[in-house]
Amino acid sequence: SSVKSEVGLKLSDSAMKSYFKENSSGKWEMQIPDDSIGRQSHRWPIGFITSGCVQGSKKLSAEGFCEAVLLSHLREEQWKEMLLKQRRSEIYVLVRNLKSVAYRLALASIVLEYQENDIEFL
Repeated sequence: SSVKSEVGLKLSDSAMKSYFKENSSGKWEMQIPDDSIGRQSHRWPIGFITSGCVQGSKKLSAEGFCEAVLLSHLREEQWKEMLLKQRRSEIYVLVRNLKSVAYRLALASIVLEYQENDIEFL
């Protein structure tokens, strides 16, 4: 079975419970490790990939929903370590399949920054 949010994202029950926990009031909240070592190495999910490739596209790409503010903060953190001419608008992110523990490096873009091209991009 799966849980469906208002925007149409579907997650299996096991995936939902690996990221979130239900509190006594019935609301779901992010599951954060209790121990200090677990909290230090915890990778906060900032979004979900909804399809592995964009239909009709010749480029390898994926679509997903992410928190734009968190993506922007992540890019700022990455830019601190780079020279000005090396900076890109794309953000390096780690992605993984829900059934896997292995992460892969990927590039993310904030579509809202490409307002004139956002319809074409989608």
